[in-house]
Amino acid sequence: MKKRLFILLIFLIVFIVLQVSNSAPIQHRVLFIVSFSIIFFFTAFYLLNEKDFSPFIGSYIVFSFLFFIMAPILQLDEFFNKENQRFFNGLIYSNSLILKANFLIILFNLIFFTVYFSFNKYFKKQKKIIPNRYIPFYILFFFLVNVIIFILKYDYLITKISLTSYINNTSKMSGILSDKFLFFLPFAPLILGVNYLKNNWKNKRQNFYIIYYIVIVILFIFLLYKNPLTEKRNALGPVYISLIFLFIPKWINTNFKILSILLLSLVIFFPLSSLITHSNKNLSEMSFKEMISYKNVKKSVSNQFTSLNFDAFLMTASTIDYVEKNGHSMGRQLLPTGLFFIPRAIWKNKPISSGELIGKHIQKHHDKSKWFHNLALPFVAESYIDFGIIGIIIYAILLAFLCLKFVNWLKSDDPLRQLSAFYFAIHLIFLLRGDFTNGFVYFFLPFLAFFIFPKIFMKLLK
Repeated sequence: MKKRLFILLIFLIVFIVLQVSNSAPIQHRVLFIVSFSIIFFFTAFYLLNEKDFSPFIGSYIVFSFLFFIMAPILQLDEFFNKENQRFFNGLIYSNSLILKANFLIILFNLIFFTVYFSFNKYFKKQKKIIPNRYIPFYILFFFLVNVIIFILKYDYLITKISLTSYINNTSKMSGILSDKFLFFLPFAPLILGVNYLKNNWKNKRQNFYIIYYIVIVILFIFLLYKNPLTEKRNALGPVYISLIFLFIPKWINTNFKILSILLLSLVIFFPLSSLITHSNKNLSEMSFKEMISYKNVKKSVSNQFTSLNFDAFLMTASTIDYVEKNGHSMGRQLLPTGLFFIPRAIWKNKPISSGELIGKHIQKHHDKSKWFHNLALPFVAESYIDFGIIGIIIYAILLAFLCLKFVNWLKSDDPLRQLSAFYFAIHLIFLLRGDFTNGFVYFFLPFLAFFIFPKIFMKLLK
């Protein structure tokens, strides 16, 4: 209880300090107080009253506090102290845009939390999974498949490791399929293998030792695929935190623990990871002493909240400005998400991502010098650009029910369902950050690799 109250106290102290030291107009401060009050109330309910383990709410709270409260307060303070006309993302300041952005976020949060906690009691039942005696065979089969893929993709992997991870070819469909599908295939046998070892720890037969060594090899392959030199930060978090949940679940199996580790990850480890993932040097040129120097570490952490990495609030305001000038897309921006697999070479008029659309809008109407359009658009803004206030309501309800469905999976006896649900819970931060197309694709392809594909083959091989 003391630990949970302590983290609530930390939230409160941080917010009070931000408000007291802030130079933003009073109307903005008032709306941030309202927004924080909603987050704080449901955080207290989550930590003190919610009995079920729900990493989904933990991810949502951390994202909302950092991206929609802490970051924009710091950004507004920096803006008014420097007396600029524009924010760092190019958006020209408008009092009404900031107020409207806060209103949309408050509405979305209120609907999401209300629906989630109101319907949580209806997602309690679980079907009992009958133990499958063919699991060792499935593990061996998936292991052999992964060894073959590793051999075929070895040159591609070595090339990625030797180059700067920030400059790679993941924008190409072949690179995306390799990184987000093929390189996630080891996750399924790893999950099944670890679960088998746990269930048979006291009854060690010949299969046990074979699977034990398979798990070691497959883990090595998976970590080669998913390391800071070849993978971007938005994928590293779900992978490594899911591995902790798989191997040492007691470290993060309560609401307090998952909330704490996500806060630490985004406030400290996420910024520090940029020293590697966003370095302009390749592996041979990197100096460990240079990377961990006090100057670089301090700069990396302190600058994050006033950079494009935390521009979700400003992008929401930019979206409102876009809609006021161009109207709602009426679902058109959903097309590149649902039909992501159709290349632009075939679909000439395929809509660009919402983030790129808003990036071009900023350059056209706010700052012509902003040539970089590949921006991320938060889930709240995606819902608004499609259908306005109705979109805010619908998307918040659908997201709440999706999280509740995965909570149901998290309670399952099926290890693949459990880990799929947990992986989504951590990935939820990236989905909320946006843009929706990348957030969807970067979950769907791994989900295809470590859940749908194995389930299909397990039925065929049965």
